[in-house]
Amino acid sequence: QAIDDKKAKKANRKDVFKRAEKYVREYRKVERDIVRLKRDAKKRGDFYVPAQAKIAIVIRIKGINAVAPKVRKVLQLFRLLQ
Repeated sequence: QAIDDKKAKKANRKDVFKRAEKYVREYRKVERDIVRLKRDAKKRGDFYVPAQAKIAIVIRIKGINAVAPKVRKVLQLFRLLQ
């Protein structure tokens, strides 16, 4: 059983390494694309503005009456008390 476990761990290690290599290739490709886009824009006399992360926070507020004071303050800071 110990030999089987050792073989399984070795196979798993290879899979993990292949997955990590795939991620490295993917990130290198993205970096190369960004450099290429910057160079193309510079060649045309333009500017390259990279895309920013898009995020949306969705909160459903049932009522404000039974909310703790700290939570109420956070809601005020997020301007969610309408």
